Order: sequence, then C-alpha cells, then structure tokens
Amino acid sequence: MMPDNVLIRDARRDEANFAAEMTRKMVLEMQEYGGRTAATSESTWEKIAELITDDLQLEIAKYLVAENSSGQRIGHAAARIVTLEGAFEPKRTIHVSVRARLVHRGLLRRARSEYSGLRCM
Repeated sequence: MMPDNVLIRDARRDEANFAAEMTRKMVLEMQEYGGRTAATSESTWEKIAELITDDLQLEIAKYLVAENSSGQRIGHAAARIVTLEGAFEPKRTIHVSVRARLVHRGLLRRARSEYSGLRCM
C-alpha cells in the first residue's frame, strides 16, 4: 500500500539526470541478480540523460517522479509506447520500468492510466 503523503507527478526537463541515475541503479540491481552487465562509462550515462531530456517532450514517453511531503524524490517510473510489428500485425503496447520502494504500485498505476487501453509489457 502506498503511503498517503506521496505525490506522483510528471518529471520535469531538469530531472533527466535524476531519471538516468534511477535507471542506472535499476540496471545495477538487475546485474546483481544475473542480468546483463551495466554500462560503467560516465559518458554513456550522460548520453542516456540527454536521450531522456528529449524523451520528456514526446507523447510516446512518460517519466514520473514520486516524492514525499518533504519534497524528497523517492521513486521513478518510465513508460514508453512501443509498436510491435514485423512478422506480426502491428500492436501498440506500453513498456514500463519502475524504481521505488513502497510506492512502486502507485507509480505503475499512474503510468498505466496515462496510456489507458494499451497492454502493459
């Protein structure tokens, strides 16, 4: 259950570095559990932050921030509409990644509501 004093809001353009850092932490955790090796180059993560800055202006991408009543950022979610095609009939789905403790369900629920009618992958 999500705490009552948490605000979930759209990420601002100036929070691209925060989003990149949260993504980096998520990838490092995945690596610890047998996932692919995370990029270690600072220039790679700077490029990812630049891509997120661009993404923040797209309608097919949504970045959310969870913050507590003190204004401290405590969670992050990223969602992107992806069109599956090729050998299959085109189908739009939403891919979501969440990095948060205690507020992950609220972030996921908000990300899914932004793109109602699409299947979450």
